[in-house]
Amino acid sequence: MVNFKIITAMVFIAIPSLLHANQQMTQAEQKENYLHEIGLRMDFIEKYTKASKEYRKQKEYTVQEQKDYNCNLKFLYSDMIHVQTKYLQLEMFNDIQEINRNTEDNYQALNTALKKLNVQCSDKFIKVPVAPF
Repeated sequence: MVNFKIITAMVFIAIPSLLHANQQMTQAEQKENYLHEIGLRMDFIEKYTKASKEYRKQKEYTVQEQKDYNCNLKFLYSDMIHVQTKYLQLEMFNDIQEINRNTEDNYQALNTALKKLNVQCSDKFIKVPVAPF
């Protein structure tokens, strides 16, 4: 006959470890989702910046177009920060901390530059000419 106390003890030991393993998998999935979402946004910012530089090789921006371009970058970084706040529970990972810190640093630098130029940005993406990408 099986000892009921031993089985009960084994169940109470096994269930928390199974839950912990499941939680770890969920955290890994969250990290993968975070990296995917942030990667898409970083890729777009890089392409947008490169397309702007290509366009400006042939024709300089007007003062207003330059302001609008910088406001668009601010909007894109703001969107990325918004996504990052949905994943704050992943801040324990060094790579996530570094990505978040770099995003915040870029956003603050852009914000400082816009304030120095006394530029007021809207909360919309503004059409600015860029090379096709």
